Amino acid sequence: MIAISAPSVNLPPLSETDGIIFAFITRRNTIMPFAQRLTPEQGVLAYLWGESTHSYASNPEKAGESVRIVGTDPFIIGSRAFIIGSRGQKVNRFYDIVMKLVENYPGKVRFMMYNTGGMGEIIETTERDGKKVKKLVRKVERVPLNLMAAIQRGDLRGTNTYEKGIFGTESITAVEGRPLPEYDVRRFYSQEQIDNYLKELIEGRRKLTEEIAAEGLKPEILRAAEKAFRIERALEKPAVFVSGTAEQKPALSAPWQPAVPSSRPRRPGSWRWR
Repeated sequence: MIAISAPSVNLPPLSETDGIIFAFITRRNTIMPFAQRLTPEQGVLAYLWGESTHSYASNPEKAGESVRIVGTDPFIIGSRAFIIGSRGQKVNRFYDIVMKLVENYPGKVRFMMYNTGGMGEIIETTERDGKKVKKLVRKVERVPLNLMAAIQRGDLRGTNTYEKGIFGTESITAVEGRPLPEYDVRRFYSQEQIDNYLKELIEGRRKLTEEIAAEGLKPEILRAAEKAFRIERALEKPAVFVSGTAEQKPALSAPWQPAVPSSRPRRPGSWRWR
């Protein structure tokens, strides 16, 4: 057993550790991969957009709709607009902190985005008596806990594989040497469906960015956001799976299983999560 407690809530300086990972958590149930590797600028945008989704189980009327809070969590001190300055000031300050760390400690600062929801959900919205009614057509396929644990473990060890994905970021394609074809987005949706989800997501991100820009955002952040809005329509590699529908999905040979742990002892590292 290795103790993971720390003597203080403050992290030690980067000069005394192997590195630091800024990990952003979101819950999306449609096309977002379970893990994305971000550039520093994309990490700032993740902090800016602070996005997740309403759950169908907890709020059927808003199920599938995005909810965005700068800083990602209303329970974090300073995450709400009325505490410690405007949202724009918070994002600008985060940008300054991140860029200074990256400049002073090259190779020691990394940024990740984890989707703890799942993939494959389809919700249809119809009009009934002048009101929008939502119907769950296909349930989300949740990310297995052992898979998410393996993803984060592999990111710390540097054993996962990432390739450029539909979000313009690097999306995970293999965990601990094991490819993840069963979680290829094209297994769940047609290209038209993927494009529609991307369009909806970009529109929401753009609207929030314009709203917070009115409070004051650095030009560098606005340029990074505009670049992120130009998401490529399709992946470069050809689709492997025939896209499934609400009634039919391609059968899988076997669910994901964690790799067998190596018997070789590992030296405990000093990567820190933030």
